[in-house]
Amino acid sequence: MSEEEEPAGARPAVRATATRLRVGLSAFRRRTQEAAIDGDLTAPQLTALSRLDRLGPLTTAELARREQITPQAMGATIASLEQRGLVARSADAADARRSILSLTPAGTDAIHSGRSALSDKIAAALARSFTRDEIAVLDAAAPLIERLSELLLPPPSQHLETLMPASSSEATLSGPASGTPGESPFSWQFTTPLFIGSALNPVNSSLIATALLPIAHGLGVPLGQTAALVTALYLASAIAQPTAGKAAEVFGPRRVFIAGIIGVAIGGLVGGFAQDLLTLLVSRVLIGLGTSCAYPTAMLLIRHRARDAGLDRPPGGVLGGLQIAGTATASLGLPVGGILVGSLGWRSVFFINVPVALVALVTTLAWVPADGPLSRPLRARDVASRLDLAGIAGFAAAMIALLLFLFGLPALHWYLLAISLVLWAALVLWELHAATPFLDIRLLVSNKALTSTYLRLGLLLMCVYLVLYGITQWIEAVRGLNETEAGLVLLPMTLVTGLVVAPVSRRNLVRGPIIAAAFTCLIASAGLLLLTGTVSIAVIVIITIIFGVAMGFGVSGNQTALYSQAPPEQLGTASGLSRTFGYVGSIASSAITGVVFHSSVTNSGVHLIAWIMIGVSVVLVALSVADRTLRAKTPAT
Repeated sequence: MSEEEEPAGARPAVRATATRLRVGLSAFRRRTQEAAIDGDLTAPQLTALSRLDRLGPLTTAELARREQITPQAMGATIASLEQRGLVARSADAADARRSILSLTPAGTDAIHSGRSALSDKIAAALARSFTRDEIAVLDAAAPLIERLSELLLPPPSQHLETLMPASSSEATLSGPASGTPGESPFSWQFTTPLFIGSALNPVNSSLIATALLPIAHGLGVPLGQTAALVTALYLASAIAQPTAGKAAEVFGPRRVFIAGIIGVAIGGLVGGFAQDLLTLLVSRVLIGLGTSCAYPTAMLLIRHRARDAGLDRPPGGVLGGLQIAGTATASLGLPVGGILVGSLGWRSVFFINVPVALVALVTTLAWVPADGPLSRPLRARDVASRLDLAGIAGFAAAMIALLLFLFGLPALHWYLLAISLVLWAALVLWELHAATPFLDIRLLVSNKALTSTYLRLGLLLMCVYLVLYGITQWIEAVRGLNETEAGLVLLPMTLVTGLVVAPVSRRNLVRGPIIAAAFTCLIASAGLLLLTGTVSIAVIVIITIIFGVAMGFGVSGNQTALYSQAPPEQLGTASGLSRTFGYVGSIASSAITGVVFHSSVTNSGVHLIAWIMIGVSVVLVALSVADRTLRAKTPAT
């Protein structure tokens, strides 16, 4: 190589300067990250604000091109700036389909005032330890360092080829997330373990129902005590779902997903070999904790995959498949459990988790990309702070007290409700002051759209589980069907749910399906008034199919809404919390069923449940129709 062709960095003096800059800037970056204060603007946020200040209004895609990152990554940054009121979005006068971003007065002030907790720390260090001449040298070097950083980037065309897809179509993307050119980023290899893992929780929630009587006979315990096996999984799941989401945000979703799958396998073995009820309770808790890791981590993995692939919309088909696996499969547990118990005995409902978990584990290790390395080694104190372990403990205690009160109905243990209310109040006070809150109260208050989504899910699933619990009991007691036959009557509901979820999710529809779910739930609830001891089984099946339609519309529309309403960095916790609301709804349905059918299962009792469901459905309709934040489809980011 000639001297003219020799890179400047190869000359010893320049190489030494480059090395000193690299070492010095790396140390500076590391120290500023460690000194960063919650609430301060991050480096990507400051860069985006600075671009808008210097260049004027731009689209998200234009900002992404200038920073040479994916539009999805820039969209996450812009969303956080919009939430803080620093950036405003308006329609492009030349093309109404595009949104133009511009600084708000607060955003302009954030750039020009220089007010920043971290900047104040740096300024204090400069004033304390540097002379005026040294500060002047650093001031002169700042634009040179910025210029050097831009020169280190590859040419835009070369860089964007590896980051941005040739098309926004979900099926023909290339880039890092795709694996190979032309391969979909959401191939069946990537989605299979996520779907398997997400199905384990709802299936296990109903699988145990057919095994309770054989367990009581096999272990020699009263039948009433075996109901604790149902309670144990619900308690563990209601607490663990958002906890797993928070852990995924800190440690990485794939790591938490794998840990959960291992927990399911261990729980299956413990339950399969159990010789007493206490061991079975431990098994159900382990299964509940393990299966709860799947859905929130899957949502986060999908979000990361979409971001890396540069998708401009949520991957609707994938979200639909996840919703079918994570919700619609709940009623499959009854017929599957009946077959397992009838042919292999009650231990099989525990052992079946082991091979399924092993399949999920092997496919995850083979097909789901590993999480990136942690930004820095986490000490125990860091983990406790970032996970907000105190908040998690408070949430668990408040939730346990509330659920025990509900499970105790019709007996009124008011002290449990009082304890729960006190714990909830203490939790709110704690979370308002926590650095990284587990339950972001400010987000729930300010993001009314997300809170409404949680309420809709809770009310809808309360009605659906009243069918699974209450109507199933009525079918068995009044119509004389056994548990397997009752499960088969409800099977079409599951199939219809899956058929509705797929096309709705694929089109990223939101408002229409949510409103349709509320009205169909109301119609089906009114249909329950037709149930009598002589009504045809065909009428029962038709009513449950309408509930399946309602569930399909509701879970798909609300999940797509959640994907776009939750802050990207909190999607794991937000997804887990949505499941917690669903579990509270299902537990409330169990409590209602227990109160209404306390002495006996009758036609008048099922009609009372119908009127309760009609009332809930009316509230659901009002919430859905009145929510003006819902859009027809999820907008492009």
